[in-house]
Amino acid sequence: MKTKKFNKSTSDRINEEMTMTEYYELFIKPALQMFTNDKEQRLGVALIRYLVNGTRPKLKSEVDKLLWNGLMIACNVGFNTEFADMPAYEVQEAMNGKNDNF
Repeated sequence: MKTKKFNKSTSDRINEEMTMTEYYELFIKPALQMFTNDKEQRLGVALIRYLVNGTRPKLKSEVDKLLWNGLMIACNVGFNTEFADMPAYEVQEAMNGKNDNF
């Protein structure tokens, strides 16, 4: 399979125009689906405890931490229209501590 190479300006334009909803559909949703059978009960219980008690889960493995962050993005994309329409690069910058407005 031959892949198309993108130049820097094309890559920047895609990055700036992709919304969090598009980012979720392309990257986060497939990743969450891969682990559905293995981790769904643990993540579901952690989410309910977080919503009801405000207790953040104490996750030990890096996979669990990534899945929790993916779940939080999924919730925000699904229920927060402002977040869903936000450019994905703004969210990435905010998560990396480059943007104080997030």
